[in-house]
Amino acid sequence: LPGLCVLCGCMICETALIHVWMIKELIERTAGACNAIQPKAAIGCDGNLLDAAFSATGTCLVSRSSERRNRFTLARVGNMSDKNLDDAYELVDKAYQLSNEGKIREAISVYDQLLSRFPRSALYNQRGILYSECGEYRKAIIDLTDGIGLCENDPDLYVNRGNAYLRSCAFEAAIDDYDRALSLAPDEKHALNGKAQALADLARIAEAICVWERAIELYPTFVNAHFNLGLLFYEEKRLEEALRCLNLAHHLEPQDAVVLRLRGDVYLALRNYLQALRDYELAVDSAPSDAH
Repeated sequence: LPGLCVLCGCMICETALIHVWMIKELIERTAGACNAIQPKAAIGCDGNLLDAAFSATGTCLVSRSSERRNRFTLARVGNMSDKNLDDAYELVDKAYQLSNEGKIREAISVYDQLLSRFPRSALYNQRGILYSECGEYRKAIIDLTDGIGLCENDPDLYVNRGNAYLRSCAFEAAIDDYDRALSLAPDEKHALNGKAQALADLARIAEAICVWERAIELYPTFVNAHFNLGLLFYEEKRLEEALRCLNLAHHLEPQDAVVLRLRGDVYLALRNYLQALRDYELAVDSAPSDAH
């Protein structure tokens, strides 16, 4: 079936990537065609051909939060022996399993091994994300900066470094990175969401509202944008507008305890005590057992 090639984005048969064992053969057969159509995209920013190859078998490091969605590029196949490539697959799969199990430190150690042998932008990206999740924002920023040095046109790297700056309260630097991501991908929803949050943290309220409204206009089912805008309106005492946003977020995620708890706070501020109590009870029922 014709579709977009996961290697370069050209129109090509993408069903050939159903199994990872076919990738090496596929590279040899399609690299020339990809280069003829879209040479820069085919090779990749840091000389990569395996853009998103692991997604064919589900071994890509899948996002565990809305901020951590990333294309996964491992290596330029032409520079790796079959044995090295197999070793890399094994290590990436191990990191993926450890991350899914919440063993972030162990996953970082696996990326240490990978990066010592295969210094690739996407590996710096993934390790940077994990450092950020651990609260080690300085290390995250260093890794993501190294990744940008290898691949300066990947918006994901700027979004994730922006997230690290945002979490470390470097709001202006975060906005700079989100703007760079948006210059590369104008509709990048996570860049819009992060930029709006940084603007709100700088008390640039009107600008933050405009950016979140833009994100919602582009992505009506983007729960984070509805919730964050609702939270901002709540903090600004604009309760009816907050309730509107949170009702939409609740419609999209009926079992989200955080949405229910905040909507309960809004109802409480509106003196709708029965509805507030109902939302608090639903929040308790929806929360994980260890959060009660």
